[in-house]
Amino acid sequence: MAITDKKVSETYAGRDISSLSDRPNEDGLTGAQLKARFDQLGKEVIPNYNDLIDELNDVVLPSKADQSTTYTKIDVDLALTLKVDKEAGKSLVSDATITDLTDGLDTTLHTHDVRYYTETETDVILALKSDVGHTHDDRYYTETESDSLLNAKVDKVAGQSLVSDSVMTDLTDLGDSSAHYHSTDRNTDNHTDGTTNKVFSATEKIKLAGVETGAEVNNISDINATDLTDGLNTTLHIHTADRDTDNHTDGVTNKVFTAIEKSKLNGIEALAEVNNISDVNATDLTDGGNTTLHIHDIYVDKVAGKSLVSDTAITDLTDSGDTTLHTHKSIQNEVSVDNAKVEALSTGVKFERNVADANTTLLVNVKNASSTGNIVDFTVTGISKAYLSRAGVWIVGSTGYQNGGMYYANSDNSYVNVLSTGTKISRNIADANPALIVNQVNPSSTGKILDLQFGGVSKMNVGTDGTIYGQTLANRSSFSNSYLDLVSTGTNISRNIADANSCLKINQNHTSSTGLITDFQFGGVSKASVDKDGVIKIGTKTPASATATGVAGTVCWDSSYIYVCINTNVWVRAALSTW
Repeated sequence: MAITDKKVSETYAGRDISSLSDRPNEDGLTGAQLKARFDQLGKEVIPNYNDLIDELNDVVLPSKADQSTTYTKIDVDLALTLKVDKEAGKSLVSDATITDLTDGLDTTLHTHDVRYYTETETDVILALKSDVGHTHDDRYYTETESDSLLNAKVDKVAGQSLVSDSVMTDLTDLGDSSAHYHSTDRNTDNHTDGTTNKVFSATEKIKLAGVETGAEVNNISDINATDLTDGLNTTLHIHTADRDTDNHTDGVTNKVFTAIEKSKLNGIEALAEVNNISDVNATDLTDGGNTTLHIHDIYVDKVAGKSLVSDTAITDLTDSGDTTLHTHKSIQNEVSVDNAKVEALSTGVKFERNVADANTTLLVNVKNASSTGNIVDFTVTGISKAYLSRAGVWIVGSTGYQNGGMYYANSDNSYVNVLSTGTKISRNIADANPALIVNQVNPSSTGKILDLQFGGVSKMNVGTDGTIYGQTLANRSSFSNSYLDLVSTGTNISRNIADANSCLKINQNHTSSTGLITDFQFGGVSKASVDKDGVIKIGTKTPASATATGVAGTVCWDSSYIYVCINTNVWVRAALSTW
């Protein structure tokens, strides 16, 4: 084995003692890290040193007295292995001394106790002292005297002079100034319109002088002015008193109606004719006896509340059959019997409508807004079983179908039970249809499809995109068995059963799938994944050093090495090679 094989390995570089600073503890090195340096020193040096001693055991070095002896390169190399290079300002020190000086503890070789000032303490003390040979006599101003004299001065600036505050205010307050003004600025010929105030021309000022104080803008067009002043009727201007009929008088053609005359006119039937019957004839017609002017060959006595009806009509109304005059069996639309009708049958009352439009077959309207009754009430022997309130709420009685439920389809197919213990939706048909469909028909709706609440507070809901919002999904038999907890600090998957089953199983069931089984992402970028063959892919990372921050069990890689953190902030690595 060549002597060069005993060199310290390159992997030791950067972890030797000489690379340590004078104050390792101040550089952030812990006791454990410092101990690791010295342990590595022994691992690197002692085995090679012992092997070297064994190899040199049989070598006899030439005596200094034997000046005629010739040394080979091997002899010189062996001798040099027992020496170190000289460096100016450095001396050989024992390992014990180095340890004593670098372990961060007090040393018998050199101490810093209370007899010494620290650098900070020394700086503070020296800052309060003056140089030797420096005095402050009456030739010098004190700091207070200097500050007082300087405070009474202002800095000199070329081209500037002192001006009193009152003059400065007069010059800068935007008002008239006796100290300074511009005659051209006072000439209105040099003024221009501002946003709020405008410049008056000589013509405009003359025009303004000709307008009376308090005059209003004339918004009347020439046409309207003519309409108001031509002495004819106008719709632009009226006099209320002229429209009051109490102020009207008879004209040649038109006359004024008095209230009595108008009341009399209102009592005359339309198309009424003038009565040309004489008083004699009037008595003859109204005395109850026969008259040559008007006779009744056949007459009956008048009875209050009764009218004459033909025998045919009476028979038609009273023979218990259908009649063209009156029916109790069917009420139908006058346009067409197919349009809409109501039939009173032995099997029940039938509402029927056969028109292809958007109107309702049966419309029940409570027209009186003050009514407090229900819109519809379904009764059996006078007892309410269900009703629709004015608020539009269906109320089902306690003795209704299925102990208070609302019946739909038939008892075997599907129904809804409204019970004191909760609302039950049931369906008993062997097909592929769901028991409950909740459909938000309007595509513009932004509300939830379904919202499950407790005490008026949403606990779980389904958004319009199908997303389920909630916090915890638990095993129905026991919450302690397994659950998925969606909290702000992260998703927690928990299972508390003593068996051989997995806590989390992810199964890509389709054998033709080419996608990943899992894909772990951060910010939409894949950081680790597992493909269908079970191959795990992890992201690249290069630790800064063997003592970089790390957690035991962490594995990462780069193009040259694979790194494993075997303890807190302790990394090892293995070189990668091709084959």
